[in-house]
Amino acid sequence: PCIDAADGDAAPTIDISGSGRIDVSYVENIGTGDPNYTDIGAYESPTTWFVDVDASAGNGDGTSWGDAFTDLKDALNDADDGDEIWVAEGTYKPDDVNDDRSISFELTAGVGVYGGFVGTEEGRHQRNWAVYTTILSGDIGTTYDMNDNSYHVVKGASNAILDGFWITRGNADGSSPDNSGGGMYNSQASTVMNCFFSDNLAAVSGGGIYNTAGASIINCVFSDNSANYGGGIFNFGSGVEITNCTLSGNEATTNGGGMGSSTYSPTVTNCIFWGDTPDEIYNYNSNSTFSYCDIQGCGGSSSWDPNFGTDLGGNIDSDPCFVDINNPAGADGVFLTWDDGLRLDGNSLCIDAADGDSAHLQDILGLNRIDVNGVDHNGVGGPDYVDMGAYESYSGLDSDSDGMPDDYEIIHGLDLTDSNDANEDLDSDDLSNLLEYQIGTWAGYEDTDRDGMDDGWEHTYALDPLDDSDVSQDADNDGLNNLDEYT
Repeated sequence: PCIDAADGDAAPTIDISGSGRIDVSYVENIGTGDPNYTDIGAYESPTTWFVDVDASAGNGDGTSWGDAFTDLKDALNDADDGDEIWVAEGTYKPDDVNDDRSISFELTAGVGVYGGFVGTEEGRHQRNWAVYTTILSGDIGTTYDMNDNSYHVVKGASNAILDGFWITRGNADGSSPDNSGGGMYNSQASTVMNCFFSDNLAAVSGGGIYNTAGASIINCVFSDNSANYGGGIFNFGSGVEITNCTLSGNEATTNGGGMGSSTYSPTVTNCIFWGDTPDEIYNYNSNSTFSYCDIQGCGGSSSWDPNFGTDLGGNIDSDPCFVDINNPAGADGVFLTWDDGLRLDGNSLCIDAADGDSAHLQDILGLNRIDVNGVDHNGVGGPDYVDMGAYESYSGLDSDSDGMPDDYEIIHGLDLTDSNDANEDLDSDDLSNLLEYQIGTWAGYEDTDRDGMDDGWEHTYALDPLDDSDVSQDADNDGLNNLDEYT
């Protein structure tokens, strides 16, 4: 309520930090004077830029959802230190016009870039990246051909934030530095949160991400990335911190399927490294430090193998009991959603076993930390019941006994205390919320597979609401494809 609400005549032309006055486009100017959009207080609210790949109306200057940019690079070019960029669901590519492999989404210093918006929100807290999937893809050339993909999907910048994205299909197979960091080349002190890195390649180091000095990686998952060293992550810089991340299914040709480090020593806390090949951790003139992590082959703190680095306590070497290690995306085929296969089931020793002081308040899906009944608190800090890895386990919890688990209800905006919402239809697609859960679709979004046909219609006509390839099929052999029938 303080934005655009002050007396402009009485205010200085700049705020305490030296920033000029900004007219926030989505807030009504209720102030007075000249300008009538000065903010109350010492700080002027930063500019928010809007990006929506499906935007078709408006003037395209990025000042509102109605006038959103369609290209994320335009927002990155216009944003200044302290600004935010809000990105609506959809797939964004660094260059899908000229197929220039050297072009990346280059973050802007001091700018936060946030995914997971539907395109109507007025506050960042309203986004839901676990439903409105926002993809940054390097698949700029021939579809599904890695040979002509972007060298780096994303490049970092000092004090930039990247939050709420699925980053995929980068291929760093060029000359240095284009031979490392297929998903992201994090050459400066960027913070990366709530992101999923999959299907990225690098000829040398860091298939998923290549980090240099000061990088901070929080609540991220790395799966099915590959490189010569450090299939998921490679670190070459001081001050790198990796917290509450899950790495599984990554591959290194030589060493460090999960993570590799050289010269400098990253700090790794509350992470899971399991199922990467040929080994989990590789150190070259590096002494990575680990605490409250589950690392395959490390021996745990009680029998620590010094080849992994330095044990700071709380580490274990126990099967994390993923819900489905062979299907990280889950039944819906979409990473970074409620049914991801690398969530923890109720038997995992990673539950309530992390350092709460180091953890973010929420997990990768935006779920709060919870104390699972019947599980010993083997963690430390406040709270001492945070789980290792990117996902907080809600396994088996159904507070209102309505047949829908608590994590499904939270992510889809349902009420944990109201069993009646099982029979309601949140997204008006003619499927009850309970039925949506049972068949694997999303209760808060009417077209889970984004094929243009509502889930309810597909279910009624025996199509698969989780398979977007059925749009071109002709289920009843009448000469019209399914999408034409729907429209």
